[in-house]
Amino acid sequence: MSLIDLFKETVTSNYRQLFPHSHIAFQKACLGNDSFFITLMLTTPNDAEGKISQNDPFYTTIMITELSNGLFEMEMSQGALKVNPVEKYLAMSSVKCGLRKTTGDIAKINKALKNYFQKRMECVVANKANIYRLDRIDVKYLPS
Repeated sequence: MSLIDLFKETVTSNYRQLFPHSHIAFQKACLGNDSFFITLMLTTPNDAEGKISQNDPFYTTIMITELSNGLFEMEMSQGALKVNPVEKYLAMSSVKCGLRKTTGDIAKINKALKNYFQKRMECVVANKANIYRLDRIDVKYLPS
């Protein structure tokens, strides 16, 4: 069983409960067998602006690394929701939706991810009317 297989089913299920139409993907790290990445989007790659995944308003990458003795370390990059600019000279602003660096066993990592997904949903709901280029996002990706 690969490292990704240890997490994929539970993490995907937890994400789909809150974001049923949004994109989630798992990718093995290029160097070594001890890390993988989880990519989250509010939309999907085909529906992102210009079909470029990084143009998604809530594009997020999470890295999970296997340490030793059944422990894992998880950290996030690019985890902010893009919203309309607060200053007219900016293209956009962002709202942080943080995920603390976490170290623990599979259960602890899964729990931390589930909590983060809930925070992610709360962030989208709280800023729904102010999401950058909201008019270009299909309503199926947004909470009702």
